[in-house]
Amino acid sequence: MNGNTLVYGLAGDYEENKEWIASHFHVTGYCDQDESRLPAMGAVRKEELRDRLGEFDLVLVTADPVSIVEDLVAEFDVPEEKIRVLFHEIAAQETSLRSFYSENAEDAVIALLCHELAMSIKGLTYLEVGTNDPIRFNNTYSLYRAGARGLLVDPLPAVGRLAAMARPGDRFLHAAV
Repeated sequence: MNGNTLVYGLAGDYEENKEWIASHFHVTGYCDQDESRLPAMGAVRKEELRDRLGEFDLVLVTADPVSIVEDLVAEFDVPEEKIRVLFHEIAAQETSLRSFYSENAEDAVIALLCHELAMSIKGLTYLEVGTNDPIRFNNTYSLYRAGARGLLVDPLPAVGRLAAMARPGDRFLHAAV
């Protein structure tokens, strides 16, 4: 189990994964844009965040990592090494390469196509335009896990930071297509 963890984002994804979070992290603090979600114990209001970050070894982002991770780094000077993203952590725990991550099973279709054409996914190169989160609802993450590598393209610079954290073997291009 990790050291003291601040959970950032207490809405749907946190609620759905609360038990998993509790079994993998030592949660001692909670922060959310909507202060009405903050529990009495461990509440950290956003305006207190900079002053209280020293209390936590990790910040677990459970909502909208594309914007929140960038805010944590740029606005609050949180080192990337202290930041974890919920769905990146869950994906790292999964052992089966038969897990698929895209929203509409595009990655499953590509895997099936490779299998039918007797092509190895390992060594495959891809170009993903419009990456957004590099794991959750991502069309190429299962290919990445199976050994393929490629170029991720997105107009949001924050996506590049997330890609570097979650997929160091891929290259990122900050561009709009």
